[in-house]
Amino acid sequence: MDANPGLGRALPDLLPIQMTDASWFKRRRYAHFDLSICEADAIKYVSEPTNITRHSFFPFLAYDLKFRRYKSSEKGADVSTKRRPIRVAAHRDGYIFAYYAHLLSQAYEGFVNPGAISRCSLAYRKNLGSNIEFSNAAFTEIETRKNCIAIAMDLKDFFDSIDHQVLKSQWCHVLGEKRLPSDHYAVFRGMTRYAYVNREECFEALKIENVKSAPHPLCDAKQFRDVIRSKKIIRVNLNQYGIPQGAPMSAVLSNIYMIPFDQKMVELEQEVGGYYRRYCDDILWIAPAEHADTIQNRTISTLSDQGSALGINHAKTTVSRFVDGKVSEGPIVQYLGFTFDGKNRRIRSQTLSKFWRKVVFGVRAARRRARSASSEGGDGKLYKRKIYRRFTHLGRRNFLSYARRAWSKPGAGGVRKQLRRHWERIQKEINEPLK
Repeated sequence: MDANPGLGRALPDLLPIQMTDASWFKRRRYAHFDLSICEADAIKYVSEPTNITRHSFFPFLAYDLKFRRYKSSEKGADVSTKRRPIRVAAHRDGYIFAYYAHLLSQAYEGFVNPGAISRCSLAYRKNLGSNIEFSNAAFTEIETRKNCIAIAMDLKDFFDSIDHQVLKSQWCHVLGEKRLPSDHYAVFRGMTRYAYVNREECFEALKIENVKSAPHPLCDAKQFRDVIRSKKIIRVNLNQYGIPQGAPMSAVLSNIYMIPFDQKMVELEQEVGGYYRRYCDDILWIAPAEHADTIQNRTISTLSDQGSALGINHAKTTVSRFVDGKVSEGPIVQYLGFTFDGKNRRIRSQTLSKFWRKVVFGVRAARRRARSASSEGGDGKLYKRKIYRRFTHLGRRNFLSYARRAWSKPGAGGVRKQLRRHWERIQKEINEPLK
C-alpha cells in the first residue's frame, strides 16, 4: 500500500492556522454533479482527514478554453485559435483540493524560505508581486548588465506532462514524510488518476441545452449511474503523468514538482553568473553571452530528469543578445506579457490585441442588448457606466488599471503611449453604426 496508514502531519505547528484560516474557501456556484455547500460545512468536512481518505471523487467536467489569435502575413490577417484544456472539479471535490492546496502552499513556503529557490520560483505565490514587478526586475537586470543574453523558454504541455512518481516524491519531501499520509494519498490519486467527462457529451446525454440552462446539480444519483456511467463517456487518465489544468491544486503542485529542477538551475545560475527565473512553464535566463549553449543544454538535460514527458517547446525558445544595452541579435525580449528592446518597455502586442478584441465584443454586445430591449418596448438605453468600468481608466481592477501600474515603473513610458488614445477608441466603438 502506497499510503501511510497514520494521519500525522509533518508540520504540526501549522495546525492551529490550518483549522481556523478559511482564506482557501471560495463559494462555487457553477453547475456540476453535486451541489455547493456553505463555508462551515466545507471546513468541517475537509479538515477531518478520515473524510478525505474515504472520499469518492466525481469526474471533472472538461472543456477547452479558446483564444482567438491573429498572425500577420503577406496575405493579411491569419486567424487561428489556441485551445487550453480546462478541468472543473465538483463542488465538494473542489473544496478538498482548495484546502489541501492551502496546506501544501504553507509547506512549500516553509520548505523554500529562506533560499535561492524562493526568489526564482515566481508563479502562484502570495506577496511576491505581479507580472509587472517580475518583468520590470528582469528588464532592469538586462539594463544593469548591458552586455548579456536573454534566453526565454517555454515548457511544452506542462500540466499534462507532470510525472506522477516525481510529484509524489516531492509531495512527501515538502511534508517531511517518507510516505504520504492516507488523506494526502487520496488527494494525490484524485489529482493524478483523475476521471473526467467532456462537458458537451455530458450535456447531450442529459439533454441540457447550454451552461446557462444547466440545472444544479446536473443530475441525481440515479441519472448519474444510468446515463453518465452507462453511456461510457467517463474517461480516466491512465498515463503515469499529467494533472488536470484548472483544478485548485494544480498551481501549487506544479511548484512542488519543479523543486529539483529549480535547485539545479540555481546551481547553474551561480556557476555561470546568471539570472534564472521560472514562472510556471515560462523560463527566463539572463547571463553572459558565452554561456548560451551551456544554459540551453543543461536546462534541457535537467528537465529530462523530471520525467520523460516533460520538455522544451523549441518553437517558442528565443535568444536575444544585448550589446551596450541594445538588442544586437535575435528578437526583443518578451516576458510575462511585456517586451523590452534595451530601451523601451511595452505591453506585448498580442496582449494589447486581445484587450481591444474584448472591447469590441463587449461594446457591441451591450449595444445589441440595448437595441433588443428597445424593440421589445424597453427604454433601449445603452448603459455606458458598465462599459467604462470594464474597459477604461474609470474602472478598478481591469486591464487599464493594470496597465497604469505598469507605466508607473521607470522606463515604461512606452506603455502609456500604447494606451493614450483608449478613450477615443472606445467612444468610436460606442458610436459606430451596428450592422
